[in-house]
Amino acid sequence: MKFTVRLKIIGRHIAFIAAYFLYEAGMLYAYSGDWINFWDAFWHLLVNLCLFYGNAHLLLACASSFSTALQRMAASILLIVLEFSVFLLLKYLLSQAYVEFEITTTRPYEDFNRFLRDTIWRFIYVSGLSFAYWLHITSNRKQRQVALLEQGRLKDLADREIAKREFISIENAFLKSQINSHFLFNTLNYLYNSVQDLNKDAGDTILRLSSIMRYSLNTPSGGKVKLKEEIQHVRDIFEISTLKSAGRAYIDFSIQGNPAELEIIPLVLRYPCRKPLKICRS
Repeated sequence: MKFTVRLKIIGRHIAFIAAYFLYEAGMLYAYSGDWINFWDAFWHLLVNLCLFYGNAHLLLACASSFSTALQRMAASILLIVLEFSVFLLLKYLLSQAYVEFEITTTRPYEDFNRFLRDTIWRFIYVSGLSFAYWLHITSNRKQRQVALLEQGRLKDLADREIAKREFISIENAFLKSQINSHFLFNTLNYLYNSVQDLNKDAGDTILRLSSIMRYSLNTPSGGKVKLKEEIQHVRDIFEISTLKSAGRAYIDFSIQGNPAELEIIPLVLRYPCRKPLKICRS
């Protein structure tokens, strides 16, 4: 939780405590016409605050952690009795300290029955406020959890939608490439059949070009191709260059060794080659 948020929460609590203190002072003055003794009210307020926050953050939180309703009820009764006993003891010790040190109190207790009656009423009153506060913070916590779950669900849906759109885009691109490649090879095949009888060199050039394009577009599954296929690809490039030059270019292309089943990354052998291509086994 951010520091500014914590400050806002602390400020709201301080405002609530101040309002409660003024309410108690106003009610006392309205019924008796007397003003409260500040230190008397201050120490009693501290005891009441211990009951308020202890009941909300400890007792109710502990009782609600049990799994069954019967267990929660039994734990609540036991903890309430224990809490009331501690509250009664603190109030009694505080009243005795006032008598011992001759501290002036706002409403001195004349007998134990009145003390017990006022303490029980104060316990019920403060516990009721504490229970309302606990319901408030519990409701806010559950709302935040639901909001976080909903946010996570929406993010998951958004991620799925993005992944779906990307998949469709890739699929469409693949289909387009398939359509374009089929169109290209069909066109090259048509041109080959059309010119083969009229010009054998032009037909051979188209045939070599079709072989080069097919080799370039095919993606090997393992990332590598047979070395003899790569050599054939280079040979096709050389043949086209020779045909285009009409015999004016001479390419010295030789292979030493046996490619056999050796593999290589496709399209790494480039033309022109300044040095003889040697195939050797490692």
